[in-house]
Amino acid sequence: MSQKPGTCLKKIGNVPKNENESCHLTIEALGTVMCEMGFSPSARELHDMLMFADPKTLAFLNFETFCTMLQRAERGMLLRDAFDEMDRNGDGCLSRGELYEGLENAFQDLPLDSFVVDAMMREADPDNSGFISFDRFIDLSLKYQTIDDEKNL
Repeated sequence: MSQKPGTCLKKIGNVPKNENESCHLTIEALGTVMCEMGFSPSARELHDMLMFADPKTLAFLNFETFCTMLQRAERGMLLRDAFDEMDRNGDGCLSRGELYEGLENAFQDLPLDSFVVDAMMREADPDNSGFISFDRFIDLSLKYQTIDDEKNL
């Protein structure tokens, strides 16, 4: 992230600014904060972020939830970038070859076993189409994130 959430929040009116505050956050305010942080999410992505924060009231959140939401949004955008880089032909899905090559590039210092890639394909491609969608890629990535990664959100 180019800026921490707290820095950006000082510029925005209706967002929680400390641990003791809550607010009703609009899509517009969230979009402003995300732009201040160097992101340019679509209206759909902003809506999804708010749904994640509080699906019942759509956007009533406290400061901690708000900061967590922004950090997870950053992680999602990083995963999107990684997926797009692996998706060499731009069809919106990863083939086994694209997954293998992408992992090989990402983990250059570690040997990559074909068995691992095959296991990932089996898990993320339950219909055996030979391709992994972005949603399945996210599911797979989040499933194998470490507890330490989750603490850093």
